[in-house]
Amino acid sequence: MTFSYLHYESSGKTIAKLAVLLSQIDPDVGYSDWMRALMAIFYETGGSEEGFELADTWSSGGCKYKGAKQIRSMWRCFKPDHPRPVKFGTLVRMAKQV
Repeated sequence: MTFSYLHYESSGKTIAKLAVLLSQIDPDVGYSDWMRALMAIFYETGGSEEGFELADTWSSGGCKYKGAKQIRSMWRCFKPDHPRPVKFGTLVRMAKQV
């Protein structure tokens, strides 16, 4: 199955659900967990600008935040058609670990 931005159009509902989960996750988690969170946001929002803004806003709440440029750089590296994408459930598990 190929990835379709039309299929994964970001909705306010998706952004709101992601924002609730992210509010329970420390943006200063380890690098690999931080990356997984960004990848999940990317996948669940279809790589949208709204998704990027959510990822940047969440990341900016941490002491390790290096600016939107760093987030944008990561965002561009993510592949929308990755065979094993990081999804919503990853954020659920991360939020429960708190």
